[in-house]
Amino acid sequence: VEQIVAAVEANDPVGVVRLLDPNSGLASGVEALMSQVQVTDAGATSLRVSVTGQQAESRFRGRLDGSHPRSSQPVFFFDEVLLVWTNSSGEWLLADYDIYQDGKPLDLRRWRRGN
Repeated sequence: VEQIVAAVEANDPVGVVRLLDPNSGLASGVEALMSQVQVTDAGATSLRVSVTGQQAESRFRGRLDGSHPRSSQPVFFFDEVLLVWTNSSGEWLLADYDIYQDGKPLDLRRWRRGN
């Protein structure tokens, strides 16, 4: 979680993609989503982790502060994030994610797989 948050805060999509399971199909969607925000601050609090075999989930309160790169409109997020991990050859890689607002998952279908 720390590595993903640090890469997001550094506006480093390549750093985030390095932490993705190559079979997840998330890379192009992550790159597209990250191009929509110039992040100035990011963080995670209240981390909860559960592990079952080669799968794990981490839930936390995510915080993101930044702006839209073209319009300079402020962007702020502080709500629940779910990251789903898979252990591949001893390395935990991100396989999927959900971002919530007011307890409901945001509809990220157009970003999720690069659509």
